[in-house]
Amino acid sequence: MSVSNPSPTPDQLTALAVELDVEGGLELLRRLGGGIDATMELLRLTDDSGRQRKVILRRYGKWVASKGQEHADREVAILRLLSTAGLPVSAPVWVDTNQIFPEPALVLEYIDGEPLTRPEDETDWARQMARFLVSLHAIPVDPDVSALLKDNRVEISRKYSSPTAAQNFSKLADADRVWRVGVAAFADAPIGDTAILHNDLWLANILWAGQNLKAVIDWEGASLGDPILDLAYTSMDLRLQGWDLGADVLVREYAQESGRSLELLPLWTTHVLVQSFPEVELWSPGLEDLDREDLTPEVIRRRHTELMARYLEQLD
Repeated sequence: MSVSNPSPTPDQLTALAVELDVEGGLELLRRLGGGIDATMELLRLTDDSGRQRKVILRRYGKWVASKGQEHADREVAILRLLSTAGLPVSAPVWVDTNQIFPEPALVLEYIDGEPLTRPEDETDWARQMARFLVSLHAIPVDPDVSALLKDNRVEISRKYSSPTAAQNFSKLADADRVWRVGVAAFADAPIGDTAILHNDLWLANILWAGQNLKAVIDWEGASLGDPILDLAYTSMDLRLQGWDLGADVLVREYAQESGRSLELLPLWTTHVLVQSFPEVELWSPGLEDLDREDLTPEVIRRRHTELMARYLEQLD
């Protein structure tokens, strides 16, 4: 379900223009689609010489906003880090430290691109994504990065050992077996490598200009962890869409370009499938918003079940 914060008021926009030092004016153009975790508005800024540029006002929804202003500050820091490393991301422009808005807010550079749901060449799409993942996971994890991002394996291990998480997992048939597979898989799981992860690389978060990858957005869930988790998440998402060829190419190209072992790919694919099991049908509306009306809740559940049969039995 998309976030729906109220539209910015005239007073808020006036205050924002002052914060951005925009003497020529600030115009609210429209609300952008998507926004599962945040509301996004497209703004046009005009400087005193008449030059214009577009930016995005990003305001968190309640779930993310509950984490406080430091979450917005952290996303800005992550984007600065990635921009400096040369990755295609929206550079941060401003973060709301004066509480102009009731929810944490930031302004990002606008990138003119859109999700590519029906690429002309599925193989080329996958190769470009593999190169992006290799570049992301090659960024050194120095002490500053370690201080900025938490290692997600701590929370993942805690979840699989939590009686509460097990009790609340799902009311669907076969849920107990699915959960037990996840618990067994992570009981003695090796640590693996450590890299910066996006953690949510699905179609809506990857922008394209024509057939060229333009930017990757929505970094509020970034963490440290095993880079193969990002690979598992994206390849699983492609398979749910019916892009088996693209998923195969993504995995192969990533392995060749990165030189990393794929020994833990079944483990992390199992994790992604187990965690998406309870509510995978809820992914359908977001895909329909991207003109994938063919991916109905029934289709998504059927494909997820097929993938589970392929992967989970290896560890059951």
